[in-house]
Parts: sequence; C-alpha cells; structure tokens
Amino acid sequence: MNKRFIRQRNAEIRAAQMTRHQIDMDALALCLNDPEVMGPKNTMGAERIARLLEAVHKQSEELVSIANNDPERDYLVARLDRKLKEIMGDQFAPFEVRYEGLVKPLKKI
Repeated sequence: MNKRFIRQRNAEIRAAQMTRHQIDMDALALCLNDPEVMGPKNTMGAERIARLLEAVHKQSEELVSIANNDPERDYLVARLDRKLKEIMGDQFAPFEVRYEGLVKPLKKI
C-alpha cells in the first residue's frame, strides 16, 4: 500500500471516530435534558450540560490510549477498572467485557 492511501484511510477512520463521538455527545445532551430519563426535577439545562460534555470530552481523550498500543495501557486499564468498580459496585463489568473487541491487557495491576 502506498503512503497516500494509508494517510487517506487514517483520515477516514479519524473522521468516523469524531462523528461517533459527536453523536454520543448529542445523545447524552438529549438524555440529560429528558424528564423521562432524568426525572421531572433532575433534568439539566444548557450550562450544566455544557460543563458535563466538556468533562466527558476531556475524559474520553484521556481514555483513548486504552484502545491503542500505548506503553501505559495496562496501568490505565487497571486504574479505569478500579474506579468503575468503586462507582458501579455489583453492576461493574470488567474491561474484557466492556471492550471485548480489544486485545486484553497483559497483566492485572
């Protein structure tokens, strides 16, 4: 394969990833403002949603290396699983379940 093709393909993949991310952010904003989802008194307005979406975007950028062959990937996966287990309790699903299409971490930390 030539380099031009690879660059074009990588640009297409990145565009698809960015589109998916935006779809997720739009869906999240709609859900946060929906009384049927959040309850009649717990919906969020524009300002709170904007703050939350900014935080979600930042968190997503930090987590993206778990999908790559990053040198610190195993550490990040272990840290993520520990934090999510604290949050989710009995409803926690480990990395291997949540990201079944990815290569498993080399070791548990």
